Amino acid sequence: MIVVPKDTIRAIAGVPGLVRVIGYRPSAESVRRAETARLEGREADLVKRLLRDPSTPAPPELSPAETASALDVAISLVDGARTSSSAGGGSTAAATWASLVTRRALLSGNASPPPAPTPVPADKAPHLAPASMRLTVGDGATTQYRSDFLALGYRLVFHDLADPPDGSSELSQVQFLEAQLRYDLGRRTLTLDHVTFADLVSLDPLTRFEKPLSWRVRAFAMRPRDRACPDCLEQGLEGGVGATLASDSQRVALFVMADAYVLGSSGLHGIGGSFVRAGVGPYGGVRLHLPGHTVALVTGGWSYLPGSSLVGTYDLGATVRCELGRDVALGAEARVQPLSTEALLTSYFYF
Repeated sequence: MIVVPKDTIRAIAGVPGLVRVIGYRPSAESVRRAETARLEGREADLVKRLLRDPSTPAPPELSPAETASALDVAISLVDGARTSSSAGGGSTAAATWASLVTRRALLSGNASPPPAPTPVPADKAPHLAPASMRLTVGDGATTQYRSDFLALGYRLVFHDLADPPDGSSELSQVQFLEAQLRYDLGRRTLTLDHVTFADLVSLDPLTRFEKPLSWRVRAFAMRPRDRACPDCLEQGLEGGVGATLASDSQRVALFVMADAYVLGSSGLHGIGGSFVRAGVGPYGGVRLHLPGHTVALVTGGWSYLPGSSLVGTYDLGATVRCELGRDVALGAEARVQPLSTEALLTSYFYF
């Protein structure tokens, strides 16, 4: 039996009287967001300059307390950069941090304002999240064969960007071993539509002071449904890096990435007529966390295919998913590929 930490917390919280008090301890990232959100005008400008050059003098119009506050925020931001992939240079960040700490020590007699309160995201308590495993049952139609189909899917763990958002990060996706079977009612055929071995997405929003990279990586098998591979099952690896813009609540996010992948299939006319296809191009999307525990997600990508019989291909998708209960959701999906336009109505059961 597979048990993940989230399911353990759900089980503990579900025992009456066992949990008496639930506390919240914000992450370092949440604390930094709260600190930078309160900065305005001259203090914010000084923080930006300090991040570029820690020896930047403070404007004379700033009081010692305001200068100390700006130094505290700059130290917090650099400290976060030192422990993340966005540091871009560990030794440089460490030197900047040391210089800022030294300057702050010289102002030890000037107290900063009290720490900005960190909003408590009550809807992100882990015990509110749906269970990790998921079963899907759907009914759809495709223009490729002008027929209807039934779909049955299963996912081992954890969540995707369109799953019910309570108890989960708004802008991250972690999926392992997700698959879907499809039975075409017109042709009376059963096929494996796709398999996701691993799918990781981190949409880290840009801020006034930090410019982190967003990224995704995926190992999968899928049917591209284009002229070079009308209905073959391709296996491959895909990755991308880019940037994300998001609202303060992260309920609205826009992301763009530079994407690349390598696919292989016995029925594929790829590079030089071989069974290998490589693709590069833009990928992006919009995610909206709507009222009523509803999530809308639109994604799309176009790929240039060097050396292949096709110059390029594309894949567009849209999903609207609404939580009906703690472990039940209903979703509508649409997908457009070169040889196929599909619509699918799906029920989601988490357990």
